[in-house]
Amino acid sequence: MSDVVIRDAEFSDREAITDLTLSAYSEYGEIMSAENWQAYRANIIAALDGVSDAEQLVAVAGGKIVGTVLLYLKGAAFVGVESDVDWPEVRLLAVAPEARSKGVGKALMAECVQRVRKYGGTIVALHTMESMQAARRLYGRMGFVRTAELDFVPRKDIHAEGYCLLIGDQS
Repeated sequence: MSDVVIRDAEFSDREAITDLTLSAYSEYGEIMSAENWQAYRANIIAALDGVSDAEQLVAVAGGKIVGTVLLYLKGAAFVGVESDVDWPEVRLLAVAPEARSKGVGKALMAECVQRVRKYGGTIVALHTMESMQAARRLYGRMGFVRTAELDFVPRKDIHAEGYCLLIGDQS
């Protein structure tokens, strides 16, 4: 999607962001137990309702929000990880099903990396799951590497896998 614009989310975007994120993640509700999906869905909603520690970005195409992501510059999102790590973290990357495979996720992630670099950070972290194959392919193409020390198990049968990207100074 060449006409995608990445911008900071506005308060008026909240409902569209929540709807898009839940729609994008709903496919995982089909492979998780009902109990785990309800807990994960509640976690998504709570994260979207409490974004004060994060930069919330949206991708807009044709006047419509087609993607969104949260960027925690101070690593505040490392929920469940017992670590001194305070790397910036990306969370809840979501692309509308009809906008997938068109570069929206890549554009959002590239903006996150650029913002981390501008902030002075040299590492970007994130968590994903084995079932999130499209996201894992994107992260791999961008150079993210598996970082097992960031893994955690938020619920029985759910394994959150850590990944990091060393961005360094490329100015």
